[in-house]
Amino acid sequence: MQSFACSIVSLCMLAFVDVGCGGGMDEMSMNRDEKAAMTAEPMDSANNTNTAELSQTVDESQIGQDGDAKANGVEPEKIQRQIIYTAQLNLVVEEFDGLPEKVTKLLSEHDGFVANSSLQGSSGSPRSGTWTIRVPIRQYGTFLEAVKMLGEFQSLTTGSREVTAEYYDVQARIKNKQRQEQRLLELLEKRTGKLQDILQVEEQLARVREEVERMQGRMRVLTDLTAFSTITLTVNEIKGYIPPAAPTFGNQIARAWTSTFDALLSTGKSLVIGIVVIGPWLLILSIPVILFTRLFRIKRFL
Repeated sequence: MQSFACSIVSLCMLAFVDVGCGGGMDEMSMNRDEKAAMTAEPMDSANNTNTAELSQTVDESQIGQDGDAKANGVEPEKIQRQIIYTAQLNLVVEEFDGLPEKVTKLLSEHDGFVANSSLQGSSGSPRSGTWTIRVPIRQYGTFLEAVKMLGEFQSLTTGSREVTAEYYDVQARIKNKQRQEQRLLELLEKRTGKLQDILQVEEQLARVREEVERMQGRMRVLTDLTAFSTITLTVNEIKGYIPPAAPTFGNQIARAWTSTFDALLSTGKSLVIGIVVIGPWLLILSIPVILFTRLFRIKRFL
């Protein structure tokens, strides 16, 4: 009987322990599942969000090209190149008469003018002329081609110098100084303080105005130089001028004969000039020689 009671008690204890362990295992299992669910939920949410973001399409009209950007939708100011053109042309003519009038006529036809001119020569001697000519840029090439026809072409030197950076730099500095001048004028109108303060503002205003006028003068020079090209024309008169011919055999013989004859003529002229220069000295030196010869003869006869 006692043993039977002990068996029943043992079975009850085992059942209690089994129930407690099972509840604990279920609780532990539930805790693991909840934790996994709590951990997995934000990951799935993040994955869903990233997937949604990546699945969004991009409008191709929003994709820009290099150089298409515009500041505040304003078209950029177009920069025009500022270039100074110069040329130096040398011509030869056989007859100088009427040439200045022809130059003046060509200038009137090409909207140009003479900035400076110089004519040299006298009666019976070759004449020459030099003109500093200003021609609009659009007439630069056509005028050079036309003026070449006035005589025999000798040489042409052309040049150009770009002043775009300086031109727009001076232009920007003028605008800045003008804004500063306007602020000083407004400040001077509102100034009601001491006389010394007013004088200081007026002094600064005068300095700014002087700088503006100086830069405006430089801008006028650049504008004039880039609007009109400068051409220096030199024309020399040569009587009996013969244009150079093609180098044929006959021309080579003629040139050799001419150069030889010129050399002989030059040598003869130099010889005559030398005799004229030495002649007086020979006459002076011959006097003691003659006296010595006569004295020698006298002593010989004695």
